Parts: sequence; structure tokens; C-alpha cells
Amino acid sequence: LRDWNSYGPSVRDSVLDLLLSRPEWTSSLLSSLEDTCVNPADIDATHRSRLLTSRNRGFKQRAHAIFADREGKRQDVIAANRSALTIHANAGAGAKLFEKHCSSCHRLGNVGMEVGPNLAALKDRSPEALLTAILDPNRAFEAKYTNYTVATADGRVLSGLIAGESTNSITLKRQEGKQDVLLRSEIEQMQASGQSLMPEGLEKDLSPQNLADLIAYLTSLPATP
Repeated sequence: LRDWNSYGPSVRDSVLDLLLSRPEWTSSLLSSLEDTCVNPADIDATHRSRLLTSRNRGFKQRAHAIFADREGKRQDVIAANRSALTIHANAGAGAKLFEKHCSSCHRLGNVGMEVGPNLAALKDRSPEALLTAILDPNRAFEAKYTNYTVATADGRVLSGLIAGESTNSITLKRQEGKQDVLLRSEIEQMQASGQSLMPEGLEKDLSPQNLADLIAYLTSLPATP
């Protein structure tokens, strides 16, 4: 846990799997989350669920106390825009909104870039789930979509997803599919933001009507495996 902020997604997964394998180590992880040595936002949905549904009642209570505040912050935003689920929507208008606001990271059909997850392959594409995913992108996202900031020896500061790792280099992928390949010898510091590459705050650019149209477009597309 001491070097947590410098770990890439695959290493973090292994660390969390190991810590959750023994009660005394799980307790240490929870302690680190409670004093924010490890940011609660860094825990991906799968491992967060394991903590929240732990058979150990004490661990379960501690986990709920840790994650409740984080999940509640965006709940008011979702509630304020819930009318998007009931008003008349136009999928055609939603397609234009997708191209403007989403296509730099998501690809659907022939539009967009493959940076974020494939929206047509989401397990739950219900309007409710999509509204939550759009307005609270950090609630449940895979570790591989965590945004990292990397400082290099020549003074550059870069950010993006870690799209590839080797013993000698890492590959950062950012919006519009742009990539930076960095030798590990060039890197002075690498730190995870604890947040998805997708930013919060889209409600500032999208009205409830816009959200309704965008959701209508996303749900109109055929699902893919």
C-alpha cells in the first residue's frame, strides 16, 4: 500500500485480490481507506462490492461508512436530472449530442474513438443505468479506465489511460485515441487520479432534454457481445 499511487491497473488488481484474501490484510486495507492513505475512489467496482458485501459484519459496516459519502455526492445531481427519464426524447438529436460530447472517447458504429468502454456492449443499458453512468462516471468503472498523471524527467506532465505496460515502457492513451509511449527510465512519477478518464460535470453542458435524447439514442442501438 505504501507505493499504491504508482501502481498501474493490473498491479492494483493483484494487490487488492491479495489484501482481500486474509481478514487481517483486509482490515489494513480498510484502515488505509479510512485515513485516505488510499483514496476510496481508487477501488474499482468489483473490489468495492466485495468489501460492501463482506461476510465479516465489521468489515461490511466500515466499507459502507467509507463509500457512502462518495456515492452520495453525485446523487443530488442525478435526482435533479431524473426528469430526463420521463420526458419525450428524440434519438436523432441524441446522435448529434453523442458525436459532440462523447465521440472523443467512445465509438459507436462509424463515429468516435475507441478509448473508453464499448457502450453497445454494456450489460445494463436501461435508461436509469445510463443516466447514472453519464452523471456519475466514477461510481462504477473498470480499473483499466482509471486516469493516470505521469511526470517525466524532461518536465512534461501527461495524462491518460494506461493502454499498455512492459518492463521498459508504458503507453498512455487519451481522448481522440492519441497515445504517448514513455520509457520507464523517463518517468519521475506516475500517479492514479482515482477517477475515470470520463469527467464529472456533464450536467453543465446537457439539459434534461439533452440527456433524454442522448439516452434514447444509446438505447436504440442493437446490443453487441
